Amino acid sequence: MINYILYIFIILILMTSCQSGDGYNEVQWIEDQVWSFDRILNYHFHAPDTSQFYDLVLTIQHDEQYRYQNLYTLITTHFPDGDTVEQMLSLQISDGKGLWLGKCSGGSCTVEINLQQGIRFPHPGRYALELKQHSRDDNLEGIQSVALAVIRAD
Repeated sequence: MINYILYIFIILILMTSCQSGDGYNEVQWIEDQVWSFDRILNYHFHAPDTSQFYDLVLTIQHDEQYRYQNLYTLITTHFPDGDTVEQMLSLQISDGKGLWLGKCSGGSCTVEINLQQGIRFPHPGRYALELKQHSRDDNLEGIQSVALAVIRAD
């Protein structure tokens, strides 16, 4: 148990230390590692700078007993001007041979997935991103947390 807590602490430090001061990072924890179909993960942030390029990165932490190769999601983005975009995405977390794509330690795996790279925010203001699991299971087991980071592109 102490190894698990230490592992999570190290992940959080690494995720927050790798960002510049004008980024965003928020972790949403999944209670009891069971993500119900009706639970929406909400992320709210202000466009850091509309003249700069940014990457949107999801970091998914799951246990090694997770049953699937991917994670089906429904992502809804709300823009400051009132526009809304909805997109279904299949997020790959293991390869076709059953090997995890991220790093694993102590029964837990972490994988980073680039949602978008090198984007500019079209409008200044507050953005909202809603993330729902969209698998066949009403209660998806094995997902521990999902983090969204907005990082200035190099």
